[in-house]
Amino acid sequence: VVPSAEQALRSGFVSNEEFCFLTPRVGDPIADHHLLGPTYASALAYEGLRYQRKYQSLVQRVLRSLLLVLVALIKVLIKRCATLYRTVVQALQTQRSWHTIESTIISR
Repeated sequence: VVPSAEQALRSGFVSNEEFCFLTPRVGDPIADHHLLGPTYASALAYEGLRYQRKYQSLVQRVLRSLLLVLVALIKVLIKRCATLYRTVVQALQTQRSWHTIESTIISR
C-alpha cells in the first residue's frame, strides 16, 4: 500500500474525499487491476486484519480459532470412529460367514 494511502486507511477516512492507491505487485496493468490478482489480494488481507483488530477483541479471535480447531478434531475423530465401526462390522460379517460355512461342512 502506498504510504499516504496507508496513513489514510489507518485514520479510518470518514469522507468520500479520500482515495486509496495501491502499489502494483506484478508490474502488468491487467494483472494488477484484476480483482483476484495479488495487488487487491494484499489490500483485502490488510483490510481484513485492520477490521479484526478494530472490531474484534483478542479473546474473541483466540476463542474462534480454538473453536475451529476443536471442530476439526471432532470431525477427524468421527471419521476415524466410522472407519473403525465399518472394519469391525465387516470382520464380524466375515466371521459369521465362516462359521456358517464350517457348520454346513461339519453337518454334512
